[in-house]
Amino acid sequence: MAETIFHEVPVRPKSDRRVPKKRLEQRLLSWFRTREDLELVELHHPGLRRLDLEPRDLTDTDPSEYPRTRAWAQALHDHGDHDGLVWMSRLHNTDQAYTFFGDRVTATAFEDPEDSIELWHGPGLERIYRFAEAAGITIVHP
Repeated sequence: MAETIFHEVPVRPKSDRRVPKKRLEQRLLSWFRTREDLELVELHHPGLRRLDLEPRDLTDTDPSEYPRTRAWAQALHDHGDHDGLVWMSRLHNTDQAYTFFGDRVTATAFEDPEDSIELWHGPGLERIYRFAEAAGITIVHP
C-alpha cells in the first residue's frame, strides 16, 4: 500500500496528505512467494553503505527526487545481472519494497498469489483506512 496507493503522499505539509478513494478501484492486495532464488541489489544498509549512500540520498526521498532515484535504478540494472531491487519503504520503513526487472524475471519465477483481497470495499477497504489513519492520510470521496 505504501509503495503504490500512498506512494506520492508527501510527508510535509500535513494538509496535502489526501488520497482519492477512486485510486483504490480495481486494486488488490496479494501475498506471493518466489519459486527460485533471486539476486537483488540491497538498497538498505549495508547495501547502501557499499554505494556510499544513506537512505536520504536514494530511498527516503520526496517525490520531487524520483527522477534521480529512477536514474539510479536504471544504472543498477544496466551495470549488473541482478534480478531486481529491495529497499525499505519510504512511508512504511518497517517493511521492504521490491522491484523486479521484467527483462530478467518472468511470471514463472513466482508462485500463484495467495488469497487476494479487494481494496475498494469490505475487509480490504478497512485495512486501507487503518493504514491511512496510522499514517495521518485522509481518503477523500468525490
